[in-house]
Amino acid sequence: MPELRPLPFDEAVAALVARGTTLHPSFSWKDVSAEEHGAAFTVAKSVGFDILADLHQSLVDAMARGETFQQWRRQIQPVLEAKGWWGKKPVVDPADGAVKTATLGTPRRLRTIFDVNMRVSHAAGRWAQIQRVKQARPYLMYSAVMDRRTRPQHRAWHGIVRPVDDGWWSTHYPPCGWRCRCSVRQLGPRDLAREGLAVSPPPVVMTRDFVNDRTGEVSRVPVGIDPGWGHNVGMTARDAQAAQTYAEKWAAGPPELTAAVESANRGIVLPQLARGIGQWIDGLDAQLTAASTARAAGRAGPPIRTTGERRVVGALSQRVLDALAGLGHVPASGAITLADKAVIHMLRDAKAGRGAAIDIAQLRDMPRLLAAPKAVLWDDQDPALVYVFDPAPGTGRGKLVVRIDVAEKIKTPAGRHTVITNAVTTGGLVQPSNLREARYKVLDGAV
Repeated sequence: MPELRPLPFDEAVAALVARGTTLHPSFSWKDVSAEEHGAAFTVAKSVGFDILADLHQSLVDAMARGETFQQWRRQIQPVLEAKGWWGKKPVVDPADGAVKTATLGTPRRLRTIFDVNMRVSHAAGRWAQIQRVKQARPYLMYSAVMDRRTRPQHRAWHGIVRPVDDGWWSTHYPPCGWRCRCSVRQLGPRDLAREGLAVSPPPVVMTRDFVNDRTGEVSRVPVGIDPGWGHNVGMTARDAQAAQTYAEKWAAGPPELTAAVESANRGIVLPQLARGIGQWIDGLDAQLTAASTARAAGRAGPPIRTTGERRVVGALSQRVLDALAGLGHVPASGAITLADKAVIHMLRDAKAGRGAAIDIAQLRDMPRLLAAPKAVLWDDQDPALVYVFDPAPGTGRGKLVVRIDVAEKIKTPAGRHTVITNAVTTGGLVQPSNLREARYKVLDGAV
């Protein structure tokens, strides 16, 4: 096989760096959804081992320097061996708690890790480039290698020309499987005329059932595409990143402008923002699972990596801003943010089975819960906003506590500085009658 040398173009490096913002330890690739594979960094059998940060940073460095697999392997293998992630070892499977003999690091596995991450990052970076020039070059052509190792279906797709924004590329943008070497060519009208090409008829997509024996989930997978690869890695990464980048700008604007912008763009931004936050929370949850799995196996667990990261998860509505102003409170920012430390605290409560804790599904859904609460209250006794939601029939009410104008020091490349934010600090379950106490004033909705 020819040596895969990663070309260090900025968009590919940026795509790989962005996936590292969510480190997702896992036991099997089947434990992580296809979309999470595109937007997070994970390695199978990493659960219980403190290796993901090392692997991710080494791959970023290798891509930026244009290193080959052998150059990268010489650097990372001693690190993995020193941390015990090498050869066959007994590992606790979080799915059932059973101790299983698993193959961890091997030269072949390193080759797969290198190959997959380089190809996925290059494809994601290439998609970013495609989007920038699609007005002038609005077509893509599927390009297979066309040698004896080419899959029959990929050979059949060779030469298909479809518009950049055609839905076919949401599932058939390469790579389309493990070790897939296919790519795309971007073409303009003059390219088609010069090469005697034409836009192809819409391809017929045949699908098959794939049963995930880890989760029991049954999904439809296009024929010719490996399970877990039926998504556009560039689109997945771009949409989640774009929504988060867009939301981050809310923190700097006037509260009234933030409320208006969030409301006007909710239908477009909210689904992707929710997905990105969900993946981030899943990554933090996976760190807790990895630590408990290691302890169950009698090993020192990997550290829980909280870096002080804070993400925008919503915005104060104009109705809430008006009601706060009536109480004499004028927030400096309209954004609602969530810190990784608060997530870890709420996840630990949920894993401990504490009755008043909200579960991980509700944490993952936080952007939607904040965007459409059942009610928003003001707590006079412990000054904060209380966002009320219905967790499930017969379970009372759920609440998210948002403190306004929280001053917090954050790290930036320029050094540490203080930001003012409206922060989700905790959440839980509560009886509806408790929310009708005199301490609470209803700002919006009804309990």
